[in-house]
Amino acid sequence: MITNDDNNTRFEAILVEIENLPLRISREAANVLAAKAVAFGCSAAAIIESTIAHWAEMELRCYAAATDKLSNPKPDDSIGRSRERSAMTPSLRLAVLQRDGHACQSCGARAPEAKLHVDHKTAISNGGKTTMDNLQTLCKDCNLAKAAKVIELPIAQGSRK
Repeated sequence: MITNDDNNTRFEAILVEIENLPLRISREAANVLAAKAVAFGCSAAAIIESTIAHWAEMELRCYAAATDKLSNPKPDDSIGRSRERSAMTPSLRLAVLQRDGHACQSCGARAPEAKLHVDHKTAISNGGKTTMDNLQTLCKDCNLAKAAKVIELPIAQGSRK
């Protein structure tokens, strides 16, 4: 059975071994490496090799991610989304409601019994535009159930003129 004294002795021996290596690391880092070597039951050289390999792998992943972001930048389209939202004018909203006969295009509910929303078929966050062909009338319940999914809804019976 290995006792705490055995582990402490092994820790101190590994720590001396690490400190004698031609490495520039802090005392705290040497303590961590020695503790890992004791915990895994391996030599200082093995734990250092493993740690360096892990560090190198992480560096490569970071480099690959940074390179990918630089070569494939995603445009900050928050300005475009804001512009699309501001394109929903009261007159456009009224035109959509009139076109759809003031009825939900999913379930057929009508105002004033149902609160009607003018909804983007393809959400602005998914690249949808604020245009008549991308807008539809939905009741509150149908709109909230839809969320940001793209759903082609059947036209409710008799809801179009």
